[in-house]
Amino acid sequence: MDEAVAEYIRSASKKTSFGAIDFFSSYGVRSKDRGSVSAAWVRGMNGTKNIALRKRIKAEWESSSRKRKTFWQELEQKERDDAYCRKLEVFVVEDKLKVGLHHSERIAKVLSSETQSSADSTSLDDSTSLDDSTTIAAATQIPSNSPSSSPATNPLTPSTGSSSSSSLSTPKISAKKSTPLEEPWQALQSFARQVALKRPVTIMEVQPGTMTPTRLGLFNHAYDSLVLFNEDGDDSILLKDAFVALSCTLNLSGPDVSSYFPKETLTAAEDAIPYLKDTGDVVKMMAPTLKIFIASGLNVDTLLKESIRSKGEIVKRRNTLSGKLNDIIEYLCELILSPEMQSGEAFSEAEVVETWKGLFKILLRNTKIYSKSGETVIITSKDVQVILNREFGDYSPYGRKADMLFKSRTEMCNFEFKAEGTSPTDMMTQNRKNIRLNRCILENLRKIGVSSPRILFADVKGFSGCVFSLQAFEDIYTSKCVDYMSIPQNATELKEFMENGELVLTLMAIADNLIETEQKANAALDMSAQAKTKRKLLDLYGSGEKSPPRRERRFSSSIYLSPNK
Repeated sequence: MDEAVAEYIRSASKKTSFGAIDFFSSYGVRSKDRGSVSAAWVRGMNGTKNIALRKRIKAEWESSSRKRKTFWQELEQKERDDAYCRKLEVFVVEDKLKVGLHHSERIAKVLSSETQSSADSTSLDDSTSLDDSTTIAAATQIPSNSPSSSPATNPLTPSTGSSSSSSLSTPKISAKKSTPLEEPWQALQSFARQVALKRPVTIMEVQPGTMTPTRLGLFNHAYDSLVLFNEDGDDSILLKDAFVALSCTLNLSGPDVSSYFPKETLTAAEDAIPYLKDTGDVVKMMAPTLKIFIASGLNVDTLLKESIRSKGEIVKRRNTLSGKLNDIIEYLCELILSPEMQSGEAFSEAEVVETWKGLFKILLRNTKIYSKSGETVIITSKDVQVILNREFGDYSPYGRKADMLFKSRTEMCNFEFKAEGTSPTDMMTQNRKNIRLNRCILENLRKIGVSSPRILFADVKGFSGCVFSLQAFEDIYTSKCVDYMSIPQNATELKEFMENGELVLTLMAIADNLIETEQKANAALDMSAQAKTKRKLLDLYGSGEKSPPRRERRFSSSIYLSPNK
C-alpha cells in the first residue's frame, strides 16, 4: 500500500491535473483493514518534501469530498453491504490513477468520477483467493479492458498461484508469493488468520499426521485455543497463546499445557532452562557502603554523598564491578531523592523505560552493546512480516516497534514495558507479543550462524519485571520466567537491595548473556562474510549446477505475528 501511495504521488508530481483516490471506510471488523491504508496515505503525504505538491493534493482531495459522499449515499443499502462484505472500494478522480489491491476475499473496483460507463471503469474479479499474492499497480491512464482473475481456492488450503492484473502503461509493483509453510502448519496458520480477523470460518478438519510429541502438542494447543476464541471472541489471551504456539514456541510460563504434552517432556523442558547464576561477590563489595548507610539511619542523602566520595577513589576502576556497583548505588540514590519519586505520582511508561535504561548503561558502558527505545523498529520482525505479506498480502512492510531493543552489530533481545496500574490481561498480552518478537531475533541469530542461541528478555511493569529465557529444546523453542527484578523506590527497599544484591545479580546475568551473544554473533557474521566471498568464487568458477530450491518453509523457523497491526 505504501508503494501504491508513493506511485500516486510520483504520478501527481508530473502533472498539473491529477486524480485523488479514496478508500471508503468500512464498518465492524472491516474497519481494521482500512487502518493500514490511512496510515500509508499519511506516511506518503508527510514524506513528500514538495510543499506545493502537498497543498495541491490536499486541495484536490477536499474538492472531491462532496462528490465521494454523494456517490456513496446514492448506493442502495444492499450495495453498500455487498461492497463492505467482500470488496475494497477505490475512488478515482479524472481517470488519472488506478490502484488495485488483491488480497483476501475483497476486490478493488475502479469508479470514474465523471461517468459510470464501462469505458471509464475497471473491475477486479472477486474470486481472488485468500492466499493470493498482493499486487499493487499504478498508472496515469486507465485501460478499458478488464483484468484477468485468479481461481478461487479453499481458504484452509495453501494456494500456489498468484493473481494477475491488467496491463498498464506503468510497470506494476508485484509481491511474489512465497513458498508455503509445511503442512499441516500452513492450513493452521491460514485458519488462525481468519479467526484473528473475525471472519466467518469453517472448523478445520486436518490430520496432523506424524509429528514429534513436542510439535503435536503445539499444534493441538494452537488449534484448541483458536476454536475457543472463535466461539467466545472475548478472551484475547487465547488468540495470543495460539500465535505463540504457531511460532514454534512452548510457553512454560503461560497456560496449563499438561494435557498437550507428556509429563516427561515438560519436566525435561523445565530442567533444560538454567536459572540465573548467583554469586556472593556483589554483596561483599557493597558491605562497607551498606554499613555506613545503616549507621546513618537509612539516610539516602548520606549514602549518595558516600558514593560520590568513593567514586574519586575508584576512578581508575570505573569499568570494574566495584566501580559499576558504586555508580549504580549513586544512580538509585538520585532516583529516590528525585522530585518525581518524592511526589508519589505514577511514572509514565516512557519514564519507566528511561529509568531501567540508565542501569543498563552503567553495566554495559565498556562494551559495544547499546539499547534503543522509543520509535525503534525491530528489523528482524520486518523480515518475518515480509514473509507473511507474501503469503497473505496485507501485512505492513514495516517491522514491529520495540520498547527497549539491545543491539550491537545485530539485534540481541527486546524488553517490553508497561506503566504501573496496567491490567493483568494487558501484561499477559504483552508477554505473548514479546515472546514472538524475541523469536524473530532468535531466528535471525540462528540464521547467521550463532550456535545454540539463548535470549534473556523481560516484561516490565513499572519498577518490577519478570526475566524470561528463550532457547531451543528438542525440535521446538521454550520460553520460561527464570527470575524477577525490582528497582528500589525508598530507603527501606534500597537497604534490602544492598543486603541481597539480587537486582544487580539479575542485571549482570542479562548483561553477561548479551556480551556472550554479541561475541558469538560477531564471529558468525565474520564467518558469513568469508562464506559469501567463497560462494561468489564458486559461482564464478564452479560447474554452474544449482541445488533444487526447498519447496516449503519449515515450521522450526515459523513465527506468526498478529495480522491486524
